[in-house]
Amino acid sequence: MSETTNTESTNPGSTSTVPESSSDFEQYQLSEKWLKRFKLLKKLGADSQSMFSIMKTPEFKGLSNSDRISVSLNFFVLFFGPLYYLFKKMWMKAGFMFASIWVFNGLLSIVEGLMGFTFPSVIFWVVPNVICAQIACYDYYRHVTAEEKIWPQLPEFFKKPVGIISYLVASFVFLMVAVSLTTL
Repeated sequence: MSETTNTESTNPGSTSTVPESSSDFEQYQLSEKWLKRFKLLKKLGADSQSMFSIMKTPEFKGLSNSDRISVSLNFFVLFFGPLYYLFKKMWMKAGFMFASIWVFNGLLSIVEGLMGFTFPSVIFWVVPNVICAQIACYDYYRHVTAEEKIWPQLPEFFKKPVGIISYLVASFVFLMVAVSLTTL
């Protein structure tokens, strides 16, 4: 997967532009906390690279611990996962995350069944929620400033609502089949 992201909006027909100066973020009516995060993300290059790329840069590593945590870890998402994305109206990303979590949990269930042991139940939600928590601030920044609906690196199929809905249905069926096969 590419380390950089496409700066174009994934919303067809969108004509929004990314503000040039950090004071332009005030047009989005953000809280002071989110305004600070947006300014930091803009400074770190969130308009042209992924969050995981940003986390590798010297600029990110040079931030204070509190600034690094504020842009790279959202504690609400750590506990609520994709539900937080729904709350922030990023439903396509939330749907993709739910489906991916179901695939992950289905695979873990299959491994449990094949290997004959049981993972601690916390594994089924902590790993996906940590990943969600690491990218949530970046995703909200891209959602607000670039009207990004889904990550540009995904195949075209997932950039349409029917693709996300199909993935949700297929992953749920996979999870149910995996669980039922491993509990026999």
